Amino acid sequence: MKASHSLLIVDDDVLVRSTYRRFFAAQEEFEVCAEGRDGSEGVDLYDRHQPDVLLMDLQMPVMDGVAATREIIAQHPGACIVIMTSFDPLDQVLAALSAGAAGYLLKDVGGPGLVSGLHQAMAGDMPLSPSVRKDMVAAMVDRHAARPAPKEAAVQLKSRELEVLGLLARGMSNQEIGAAMYVSDSSVKQTLLAIGRKLGVRSRTSILVKALQLGLVDLESVPLDA
Repeated sequence: MKASHSLLIVDDDVLVRSTYRRFFAAQEEFEVCAEGRDGSEGVDLYDRHQPDVLLMDLQMPVMDGVAATREIIAQHPGACIVIMTSFDPLDQVLAALSAGAAGYLLKDVGGPGLVSGLHQAMAGDMPLSPSVRKDMVAAMVDRHAARPAPKEAAVQLKSRELEVLGLLARGMSNQEIGAAMYVSDSSVKQTLLAIGRKLGVRSRTSILVKALQLGLVDLESVPLDA
C-alpha cells in the first residue's frame, strides 16, 4: 500500500537519517521521498520534491535549520516544516518558530509522538515537546512580569480573536478551540488567518510567538505545566 504522505528528512547525522528511514519504512503513513545532509540541501530538495512535510534538524553545517526554514517558507509559504533536534535553547526555539516552522520536537519524543507531531503540523496545529512549550511560555511570563505595563497595543484584536489566542497558548488544537468556543474548525482557521494578517505572520506557530512577544495573550491564564 502506498504511504499517505511524502516526507523529506534533513539531518547532518547519517545514523539519525538511517534511523528515521527504517522507522518510516515500517509504517504506512509516511514515505521518505528524499534525504538531505544540511539546510542548503534541504532547500534544494524541498523545491524539487515539495513533500507534504519536512522533518529537519536544527544545528547543521553549511546552513542551519532556522536559515533553511526561513528560505523555504519565503519560496513556499505553505510549507509544513517540523524541527526535530536534541537541543532546546529558547532563543533557537523562538528563531525556528518565527522563521515559519510549524512545530519543534525533541529527538526523545519517541516514534508515536513523532508521527502524532507530523499529523498535528499537517493539520495546522502546533506540535511542541512539553518541555519546549513550558520553557517558551515561562520565559514570556517572566519577560511580561519584568517590564512596565505596556501602552495600548498597536495591533487591535477583537474579543473573539483574543479568546482564540488564549486557547491557542494553552496548546489546544483547532478542533479543541472550536469545541470550547462552540464554533466550527473552519471558523477557528478563519479567525487565525485574520489574526495572522494583523500581526504580519502566516503560520499558526508564528501567530502565537508574535502574540506572546506583543503581550496580546493573557499570560496568567496559560498553564506552565502542560
